Amino acid sequence: MLEFEVGAIPSQPISIAVRDEMDNPVNLIGYSGIRLEMLGQNGEPVDLSGILVQQVTSVIGGITVVLPRDRSLFSKKGIYTLRVVLETPGGQKDITRTGEIKVREFGRIK
Repeated sequence: MLEFEVGAIPSQPISIAVRDEMDNPVNLIGYSGIRLEMLGQNGEPVDLSGILVQQVTSVIGGITVVLPRDRSLFSKKGIYTLRVVLETPGGQKDITRTGEIKVREFGRIK
């Protein structure tokens, strides 16, 4: 599980390993689009405009995500839910299981 502070604007990309239902790395060749979807701690969609998703060609199933540099995606503390959507040229979509990002607030225990 990734962890960030409320208001964080991470300078380093996030690395994600895309895996199938059998927990094997997914070969991303053949997908024309890779995008993320994220829900905030109350289930509301998070605006992901300005992110950059790149395939790591040297790692099967590896992607990196560069978050926006001009604003934080993490406005409230709680558990954010993230998933990867893989799209083919024919219009099919493969959607990964969800991952979690814990967003904490400085000085708070929970």
